[in-house]
Amino acid sequence: MLWTVQLLIISYGMEIVRRASDFAGPVVWIGMIVLGVWIVGKNDGIVIVSAVLFVIATVGINVVLNFVSPAYDISNAAPQYISFRTGGILTAILSVAVLPWRLWESREFIVYFLGGVGALMGPVFGILVVDYYLIRRQRTLVAELYSEAPEASYYFTRGFNMKALVALVLSGTVGVAVALIPETQAVTALSWPIGAGRGAVLMYALSTRLGRSRTTG
Repeated sequence: MLWTVQLLIISYGMEIVRRASDFAGPVVWIGMIVLGVWIVGKNDGIVIVSAVLFVIATVGINVVLNFVSPAYDISNAAPQYISFRTGGILTAILSVAVLPWRLWESREFIVYFLGGVGALMGPVFGILVVDYYLIRRQRTLVAELYSEAPEASYYFTRGFNMKALVALVLSGTVGVAVALIPETQAVTALSWPIGAGRGAVLMYALSTRLGRSRTTG
């Protein structure tokens, strides 16, 4: 149910942007510029409050989405040497080293970047949903999630679910190619939902086909 609501919200937002551009002129991509057009020069108090809220929202979102996760990822790559604190420091250094403020000066980069992210994150979402709801029927063996034994349910092939990886590579490659080709920019905004559907179909097909072949073999 949650993913259905998310798709509806995404589609609704895209339609609003498209309709607004029809009568309001060029689309403005930077939220601060939109806010400035609305309130600057009208009420200094509203400007200050809005600026503070923008800072809080930006810091909160980036800490949760763009700091905690990569810090844990870096730490998990070599937990015996890298703690979460060290992973956080490395994340902060890398986030400055890539000069994101220079990259985001280009509207084309924003479109390509978000299209590429959607092309990869969509299939991940589709694969997870199919695996949990259709393949495993919402049954999770919590104790075996932390087991490194080869006979554990989630050990797969040396810890990697090859069916999920194949589905991700196939669906993600197609999605990234479509997102980065200039001639297909009209559908780049749909890279996430299309990728989610493509990853879900591939994951279900691979799981049911391989499972059936093993049973009959």
